[in-house]
Amino acid sequence: MSVWAVRNHFEQILHDPSTGIIIFDFSGYSGGAAISKEIQRGIKVLRESGRKVIAYLDDVRPTVLLASASADRIVIEPSARVNLRGLAGTSLYYKGFLDWIGVDVQFLRHGDYKAAVEPYTMDSMSVEARSDRESLYNEWWSVLVEDFQKRLPAGLQVDDFVKDPLLTAKSAKARQWVDTILYIDQVPAYALKEFFALDIPQAKAVSWAPTDRKILADDWTPRSKVAILNIEGTIDKNTEVQSLALIESVMQGQEYEALIVRINSPGGDAQASEKIWRALRVLSESGIPVVASIGDMAASGGYYIACGADQIIAEKSSIVGSIGIFGGKVNASALLEKLKLRAETVKTHEHADAESFTRSFSEVEKKALQEYMDDFYLRFTKVVSDATKIPQEKVDQEYGGGRVFVGKKAMSLGLVHSLGGLDDAISAVKKMAKISVSKQVEIVPLVSKSSYINRVSFKSLAEFVSSFDGDFIWALESDLWPLLQ
Repeated sequence: MSVWAVRNHFEQILHDPSTGIIIFDFSGYSGGAAISKEIQRGIKVLRESGRKVIAYLDDVRPTVLLASASADRIVIEPSARVNLRGLAGTSLYYKGFLDWIGVDVQFLRHGDYKAAVEPYTMDSMSVEARSDRESLYNEWWSVLVEDFQKRLPAGLQVDDFVKDPLLTAKSAKARQWVDTILYIDQVPAYALKEFFALDIPQAKAVSWAPTDRKILADDWTPRSKVAILNIEGTIDKNTEVQSLALIESVMQGQEYEALIVRINSPGGDAQASEKIWRALRVLSESGIPVVASIGDMAASGGYYIACGADQIIAEKSSIVGSIGIFGGKVNASALLEKLKLRAETVKTHEHADAESFTRSFSEVEKKALQEYMDDFYLRFTKVVSDATKIPQEKVDQEYGGGRVFVGKKAMSLGLVHSLGGLDDAISAVKKMAKISVSKQVEIVPLVSKSSYINRVSFKSLAEFVSSFDGDFIWALESDLWPLLQ
């Protein structure tokens, strides 16, 4: 479910007079940190309106605790597992295997912390990559549990539980993480007794579903339109084509007063990212304000795109940065020889087959590729400097080279302008567009005929190698992505 769908559901619940007690069933929940924070905010608004809210869990993990942190009560299933042991990620290094089969992955990079290429070019994790990863994990863990920590009585710490992990529902209740242990069918009776002292053992809950019922007040005042563009998943040429068309429609349509770019991407094609960034800058310079709203991550190319906005807003737990670039190719000549396969090339010039997988780069070709990446990196740091007003040299030396940060840290460094979610982005863009705070706006998600959302993730060596076709890409290490869930 998209963040926009979640927000609309909360709006409908808020305006539905029949929703006095609300049970959020998080059974099987797999949302990331950003959507979990949006749910937490939505629950808080419901409580402020006088609703009573219960969160029901069948699993205890950082993101579901984040989502349920604002509930009046948290109820856990008797067989639920408490999966809260901290954060860990394991990288598999393929170089020894690749050497054995005769495949030479020839990647060059700009940035010692640009570790996405290391599993294919090194035997073990570099000092820089390990240092960056450890820092990220510690900061990430801190912001993930920060809100839930506020629920606990004085003297109780989440980290105390993690040091001595107990995996039962009873252990979670004993630590006062949850209020009680029940099956889902028992929750309605519990809610009535807990909140209104009503003893109705056979009480049943009614499933709620969104409707087409109009929830905004009828008036004759025209509403300002704000467009939302989604950039999600790996950025590729298709993302570029579709996004540019949608941005152009905002500029030419003359019906939108502002644009919000919702980004949840680890990066991707360098040129595609730069073109989308440029289109956003042109749109802004035409007089249409642009705000970037970062979800789980805006790393590498995703952050490059975010820098096209007039203001960048991230969640505390968002992954931000990874300012760097890598590129290259796979040389399978030794493997072909082992397989008794022979490649014959006909060419007009010496370097015409430079990107062929049948031979290695020459030194001249390596130098040219490195110069390309150095030039692109210089432009990347300039883009960041212009967007954040941080001196370019400081961006390069202290924040660049592939380093990644959580949103809270990125905010303190100046890499994002403020912390918050989609509603904060809407408030920011209304202010920039000089739309009255009290005036209602119509939020319009931009949709193309063919989806530009690309959820590619390199989960295996074969997928990574087969997907690499000579484009210069940068991305966050794929083994980090599951931790966002």
